[in-house]
Amino acid sequence: MNGRHTLAGSHIGVGIAAFGVASIMGVLQGLSIADINFPLRSESLYYLAVTAHGVLMALVFPIFFIMGLGYVFAQESLGRITGRGIGWAGFSIAAVGSVMAAITILRGQSTVLYTFYPPMQAHPLFYIGATLLVVGSWIWGGVMIASCRSWRREHPGVPVPLSMHGMLATVIIWYLATSGLAIEVVGMLIPWSLGMVDKIDPMLARIYFWWFGHP
Repeated sequence: MNGRHTLAGSHIGVGIAAFGVASIMGVLQGLSIADINFPLRSESLYYLAVTAHGVLMALVFPIFFIMGLGYVFAQESLGRITGRGIGWAGFSIAAVGSVMAAITILRGQSTVLYTFYPPMQAHPLFYIGATLLVVGSWIWGGVMIASCRSWRREHPGVPVPLSMHGMLATVIIWYLATSGLAIEVVGMLIPWSLGMVDKIDPMLARIYFWWFGHP
């Protein structure tokens, strides 16, 4: 792989790995729905597969893929990635968080489906892992913004390349969307899963989740 794109390739590689596991989980769901017997088939495995498929396919895969694509666009259209070291830090944080969340799902400790609605409760490491995934993506967004600002200072009056214009719009929408998820997970679900509070408002948690989901 071209050394310029190692950072991008690492992100896309994690995304594809998540896609692969999610695809296997999708096959298990399909076999269950088709009422086809296979080893270890059970209701608990079905809901575990639904959760893993949804979280990995709808969250982990697209987040890592778009981060990798952003680094490709920055390198190719701007000729730079400003803050490459910080980008690697964000990658590490997001990857560790994804693994933490995935392990708790695959161990049957967080069968809460893609939306992880309360009153279903996951293992605390699932919520903490999801938080780290989002934090890593925020760091990526900062690198995208810094790269564009650096390029803009050297090219006053020149339109930002279309690919990076779209990527910046993505970053802005992502920050707006994930602020709701951060409030739900950090402010409600993590304290609840750790036993710091006895109960939370399920309807309010759903509102915060779809604050994230719709944008």
